[in-house]
Amino acid sequence: MAPKLRTTLLLASACLLIYIVFWTDSSSLSSEQHPIDVLHGGSETAKSLDQERPLNEIPSTTTSHNEWKPKTSTPPSTNPTEAPKQKLPVVPLQEQFQQEYEALGLNKTSGAIYGTTLKHLIEGGGHAGFASIALTPSNTSISYSETPLLKYNPYPDYNNKIWNNTNIGTYYACDGPFGKLEDVLVASGHPVIFGEPPVGSYVPLDIDSNLCFERETRLGPYGFLENRGSGEAHEIHSSSDESVWKTTNWGLLQTKCLERNKDRYEPTKDPAKIHLVDNTREAGNTSVTARSAKQPSTDPGLNEEAARKQGLHGMPDASVKRKKKSRTAILIRTDSEQNYTSNDKQNIRSIVAELSLRSGGEYQVWLAVEVKDPDQAFWTDSGAYQNAIRSTVPDEFWNMTILWSSAFLKEKYPLLPAKVGHENTHWLIVQQFSQQHPEFEHVWNWEFDTRYTGQHYNLLEKLSSFAKNQPRKGLWERNARFYIPSLHRHYDSIFRRSVENRYSPEEMVWGPASHPHIIPLGPTQPVPEPTEDKHKWGVGEDADYISLMPIFDPVDTTWSHRNDVWGFDSDIPRRGSLGTHSRISKRLLHVMHQEDLIGNHLGNELAPATIALLHGFKPVFAPMPIFFDRDWAMESLEKFFNPGRLGESGSSENSPFSKAYEGRFEGTTWHSKAAPPTRLYNNWLGKEDSGKGGNEWEKQHGRVCLPPMFLRSIRA
Repeated sequence: MAPKLRTTLLLASACLLIYIVFWTDSSSLSSEQHPIDVLHGGSETAKSLDQERPLNEIPSTTTSHNEWKPKTSTPPSTNPTEAPKQKLPVVPLQEQFQQEYEALGLNKTSGAIYGTTLKHLIEGGGHAGFASIALTPSNTSISYSETPLLKYNPYPDYNNKIWNNTNIGTYYACDGPFGKLEDVLVASGHPVIFGEPPVGSYVPLDIDSNLCFERETRLGPYGFLENRGSGEAHEIHSSSDESVWKTTNWGLLQTKCLERNKDRYEPTKDPAKIHLVDNTREAGNTSVTARSAKQPSTDPGLNEEAARKQGLHGMPDASVKRKKKSRTAILIRTDSEQNYTSNDKQNIRSIVAELSLRSGGEYQVWLAVEVKDPDQAFWTDSGAYQNAIRSTVPDEFWNMTILWSSAFLKEKYPLLPAKVGHENTHWLIVQQFSQQHPEFEHVWNWEFDTRYTGQHYNLLEKLSSFAKNQPRKGLWERNARFYIPSLHRHYDSIFRRSVENRYSPEEMVWGPASHPHIIPLGPTQPVPEPTEDKHKWGVGEDADYISLMPIFDPVDTTWSHRNDVWGFDSDIPRRGSLGTHSRISKRLLHVMHQEDLIGNHLGNELAPATIALLHGFKPVFAPMPIFFDRDWAMESLEKFFNPGRLGESGSSENSPFSKAYEGRFEGTTWHSKAAPPTRLYNNWLGKEDSGKGGNEWEKQHGRVCLPPMFLRSIRA
């Protein structure tokens, strides 16, 4: 055989052998596990499993919900005679939640949020730079705290050069019931479990979280008196003597404070009276100011720990121009059957002192009391009005109370459909209040069963400033989901971009929602498409609505209130937000009022967000920190609380707001049915609850303290 022919045959044989080897290897792959399927997400059926995920699978943090596909952990069989194995059944999302919740309850970290004390604080003294401005050493030493307590003063440095550059008028300090109002005392540091919140964050809100408040220094000035043994001295000056507080007139104190500071505000108009009341009582109108000189400008690239170390809480905002202050009312909601506990009264006193008196009248606090007796026509007779107040409200709050009833509202809104029902008229009294008191630019609707362990002025100023600085581009999309900082990362950079990248320009809300029967009253978009805006529109614009829960699309959910629409077309675009503890602007309340006058009405948790959507107003969900009684993985929180197709909290039957799934909130610190708020607050007040707290427990473990934290609901 010729050498060339022999060489050719050898090469051909080698190629044939290589082909056979590779063909045999590739044929061992099952058709259900083709390499391309594994790399690219599989079949359409697999892609549709984003709502009902197997319990043992967690989607990648970089993969959107509609791209997620369960992984195959068991290799396919190569035996052609073996029957194909059945696929694992898909576990419904709510069942996954229950299984994970029960499993986490067996971990030693379960319930770690309870029983945190002054003995176990970390990062004490971490308040360098701007964060240290509000804190100064105190001469107060208390036996139950080894850490020296600091005075906490989050108010602007009134009347100094920086403050005068942005404010018109002069600030005058106002007295409380016993003279000068003192600063709250606080411990530096925080319990380790209260580091970065699982949901929400202190960082974008610019609230200093490296603080721990305990009951006696927090509530002592407002009447809390520690229950000590005989002969033991009280270490914080206080008066729990109700006869002393009975002589206090909080309405008059607010009126006098406003009068001292009146040149800081626009002249107060003489509004028509919402009820027949004497001028002395009505003169209790005080209000609020929008911004302080110490406004936040925290670097959005920081996490909670980095922000603490760099002391960037409270950085001033140089962009504010000199002007008079706007004012805000606080309406604390209650009713004529309310039994006011000692703590209820202490809480109201602290709100008035910290928001209205210490600020020089920037805020005005009222009790909005619903009269339950349907036969009481109190609004037609000043004597009946005064008698109704005296019979239902503690003496000290008489001059800061307004009354309302279902009969009163029917008279004001006669065209409302009868099907609306009294339970859906929550905002009507707020609308009426705003109509009669146009001097207030905003109104906080304040639920009676909430408590804030931190300082109230600091909280509301920070929420206001955060909302004011939010750009409108991507706003509705950000509003629609819970912010999970460990997963979503930096709020104003990575999180904002990742949310916007999920939507096409056509899918994003840009200006008012289009509807043929609505003439929008909000501002016009500066550019036709959101892609043309550089996150400029809306920055510096006060929010019309500040919500403490996501503002979600209820369509495709089974949320109980998704169809609470009367008078409007049944197909109007809508948004909802759980709960009514929120701030609403005068212009939004005015539009809601006008719609109700002609019989167009929306349910309590639909109205503010839906009217804002239809008219192009500015709503903001402020990502308030929420803690849990279980140590949830960030991927699980995303799966259970943002289960929508594009990672929203709504827009899906699996939404946590759906009727059967609100139980997911039972282990949180902010929900009407949540268990942790009452237990945490009981322990904080020195009461035993579920094996922790109380006098004997604290002798061994230390005094309970909590970071600045919003809690709801607190049950007596």
